[in-house]
Amino acid sequence: MDTHLLLAFVVASALLSLAPGPDLLFVVANGVAGGRRAGVLAALGMSTGLAIHTAAAAFGLGALIRAAPQALTVVRLAGAVFLLYLAVMTWRNSRAALEPTAPPARRSLRRTYLMATLTNLANPKVILFYLAFVPQFVGTGPAAWPT
Repeated sequence: MDTHLLLAFVVASALLSLAPGPDLLFVVANGVAGGRRAGVLAALGMSTGLAIHTAAAAFGLGALIRAAPQALTVVRLAGAVFLLYLAVMTWRNSRAALEPTAPPARRSLRRTYLMATLTNLANPKVILFYLAFVPQFVGTGPAAWPT
């Protein structure tokens, strides 16, 4: 792999990773509401989502979507449904929090991890990163890495 291409990829990836998005907000919110353990598990859930995205990209999800654009529609709809679910749950929990007698709802650590993974999988920024951005830096031929 050309070192200039690798350097460009590392710099661009770092800049994209530093931009806050739903993943970072989810980790921070869970860390504040549930403590250090919830924050760490939320971060681990996000990392699990990234590993799933990486595996999907490595096994050709991008090629599948190019060959069958309907697959991208399915991914978009699944992400939209999940984001709507998160919005409804947040709205319902915020209404319950306004009642003076209701104790604050705490999410189990297992549920925090699962929700973090699903939030990352539904994050459009991550999906676009793996489907549109990463392939620009993938080389073919004798100079491709790994050899």
